[in-house]
Amino acid sequence: MATFTESEIHRHWHVWQMYRDGPVALVHRESLLDQIIVELKDAGYIVHICNTESSDEISFEKTLRSVLGFPANQLGQTNLNAFNDSLSDLEFPNCTGIVVVVKHVQKLHENDPIYLHMIMDIFAEQSRYHLCFGHRLMLVLQSDDRDIRLQPVGGRRPVWNSREPRYKHESDADDTG
Repeated sequence: MATFTESEIHRHWHVWQMYRDGPVALVHRESLLDQIIVELKDAGYIVHICNTESSDEISFEKTLRSVLGFPANQLGQTNLNAFNDSLSDLEFPNCTGIVVVVKHVQKLHENDPIYLHMIMDIFAEQSRYHLCFGHRLMLVLQSDDRDIRLQPVGGRRPVWNSREPRYKHESDADDTG
């Protein structure tokens, strides 16, 4: 069920809008994130929430594997190639799609923006892959830092949720969104 029907777009406009903007989305306000999670669940998505407790990549990756329900023998791994492979094997049990929410992502970004970009790239790649089989996969990043600047993923820069107030940065001068 990868494509959105007209009635689904009308019923879940904000979900469709987030997905339309790409497989990686940004949210600043936790109150809006809570609302988005409710909307996603109401639309039939499975939502996995990962709290970023520290800026440590190893702890984050282990937590992410656990939250996604990867097999026990993969939980201790910290290899992004293996994570990519595991994400490609993700199952979509009778759901509209799967959304992974990462809270407080600025901690990872401050410590190692390249690592975070690799995670986002993996999700973008796997989102495209799963779409080929009619499955939706999205990564939603919540940042306490409203000024966080993320590099484009899959040819697109992650954009703020349309319900977030817009702030223009000097470096956004060439952005169209």
